Amino acid sequence: MPADSPAIVTLHAQSKLPTIYDMVVRQILVSEGETVDADTLLMIVEFNKIVIEVRSPSRGIVRRIHVRHLDEVQREDGLIDFEPLTEA
Repeated sequence: MPADSPAIVTLHAQSKLPTIYDMVVRQILVSEGETVDADTLLMIVEFNKIVIEVRSPSRGIVRRIHVRHLDEVQREDGLIDFEPLTEA
């Protein structure tokens, strides 16, 4: 990773609903190593029939996916390690 690259950030299963229940990973739409644009849909999780979209915060690289299809996750569990890219 070049010295001027931003640090890798972990995207979480965030929900605005206060819940103690697990969310379920319904779809993973990217692969590790994939470069994506800002606001790309990366993953879909579901809680009580409510769909929560996990999107890329900026253009970047999916470095690691921590979950698999149908895994149960808590609200702040890490889902994806994401490396933002800066334009040269």
